[in-house]
Amino acid sequence: MRLNKNGRRLAAALLAACALTPAALAATKAPANIILMIGDGMGGAEIAAARAYANKQGVPLFLETLPHLASLIVQAAEEGRPTIGDYVGDSASGGTALAAGKRTSVGRIGTVPGGASVPSILELAKARGLRTGVVTTAPVTDATPASFLAHIRMRFCETPSRMGAFIPSLPGCEGDRKSAGGKGSIFEQVVDAGADLVVGGGAAMAGQPLDPADASKGTLADYARAKGVSLVTGPAGWAAAPEKGPVLALLSDKVVPLEWQGPGGRKAEKPKVTDPSTGAIEKPVPAACEANPKRPADMPDLATLTRQAIGRLQKDAGPKGFFLMVEGAAIDKAAHDGDPCGMIGELLAFDRAVQTAVDFAKRQGNTLLIVTADHAQSTQAIPSYLLADLGRPLTVGHVPHRILALRTAEGGSMLVGHGTSADGDQYHTGANVSAFAIGPGADAVTGSFDQTGIFDIMRKHLP
Repeated sequence: MRLNKNGRRLAAALLAACALTPAALAATKAPANIILMIGDGMGGAEIAAARAYANKQGVPLFLETLPHLASLIVQAAEEGRPTIGDYVGDSASGGTALAAGKRTSVGRIGTVPGGASVPSILELAKARGLRTGVVTTAPVTDATPASFLAHIRMRFCETPSRMGAFIPSLPGCEGDRKSAGGKGSIFEQVVDAGADLVVGGGAAMAGQPLDPADASKGTLADYARAKGVSLVTGPAGWAAAPEKGPVLALLSDKVVPLEWQGPGGRKAEKPKVTDPSTGAIEKPVPAACEANPKRPADMPDLATLTRQAIGRLQKDAGPKGFFLMVEGAAIDKAAHDGDPCGMIGELLAFDRAVQTAVDFAKRQGNTLLIVTADHAQSTQAIPSYLLADLGRPLTVGHVPHRILALRTAEGGSMLVGHGTSADGDQYHTGANVSAFAIGPGADAVTGSFDQTGIFDIMRKHLP
C-alpha cells in the first residue's frame, strides 16, 4: 500500500517517537525535579587549577562536559544606593541572587536593601508541594544554604547568641530576634523552613541556648525537636536518620573537614627571601597534595551525600518531584585560607558529586540540573617557568604574596599563587562565573546574563 504525503509524515513521526527512549520522551516535558549545585567560590581560575592538577593535558573536568553553558555576571548592590553596583559579591549576596533572583548587598540573606524579604526557590517549591532539601559541606547556617532557608539582615547572625554586630562596621540583627517580632536567628529559621532534608556542618551550635538570657528555654537542639525535626549529629547519626519527617543532620562541629591538604600540611606560603639586598627568593620544590588525616574515615563525601539526598527526596515525592540544592562550600573556604590543595580537593569532590547528580538526571529524564558558583575566588595558576633556571635570581617582585608548587597527577610542575592579600584571608574577585546545565529547560542556560537569571529559569520550570 502506498501512503500519500500526509500518511508518510504521520508514519515518520510515529517512527521518530518509537525511537525515543523513556528518558528522552520525559525530557520533552517540564522537569519534575530541579537540582541546583553551587561550587562556592568556584570561578574559572579555580576550575582551571583543579583540572590542571588532576587531569591529563586538555581533558576537562566532568562538570565542564555538560551540554549547556553560560557566563554569569556576578555583582552585589550597595546597601544605601541599591541601583549602584558593589562589584565583588559574597556568598550572601550571590546566594540570594541564585536562591531568590534578587541582587542585594553584601551580607544580606534572603532580603534586599531596605530589609524586605524575598522568597527563595526552595520556599516556592515547597509551597507547590515539592519535597525540598539542602546539602552543604559548610555549617547549615552558612551564607549559601541560609539564602535558601532564611531571611535576615546579616549573614553572621547564625544563632540567638550571635545577633549583635559581628564587627563594628557591619550591622547586627537585634531587630530580627523573635522577641522583637522578627524571624529569629538563621539556625531557628533553618528549623522553621520546613525543608524535608538539611545536611551539613554546625553541630557545635545545636547546644547553644535558644534564649541567651533564659537557660530554662532549652537549646537550639531542643527547639528543633520541639518543632518535629529529627536532629541528628555525626556520620553515624545521619546514617541512622529516620526516613520520614524533616531531618536536620549536622555531620561535624563546624565545616565538614576537607578532603585534601598540602604536602606536609602546607598552604601557600610567603616566598622565602635568601638575599634581602636583591629580594632573591628560594625556588619552591613541587610536591603532591595529600589526603587530610583530620577527615574522619566514616565521613561521607559530597557525591555520597548527593546520592543519599536524592534517594530520600525521591521517595514519596510523587509526580511533583523535588528541589535540591547541593553546595561544595569549602572550595571557597580553602581559597580564603590560601590552601591550594584544600581548594583543589574540594572542587574535585564537588565534580564527583555533579557526576552523581547527572547520572540520576540521565536515568530519570525529568530533572533540570544546573551547576554554577556564587562568586569567584583568588586562586591562580601562574607560569611554571618561574621554577626553572632563568639565568637570574627569582625575586619577590616576580611572584604573588603567597605561592605553593605542586606536582600534578600527570607529572608536571604547577605553581599556584594567591595575591589578593599579603596577610590573612584571601579575597573574592569580581570575575564572571560559569553555569553548566543538562535536562529539560537547560537550553535557557546559554550566552551571558546576570546570575539572578538562574532563579528565573528554575522558577519557570517549577512543576
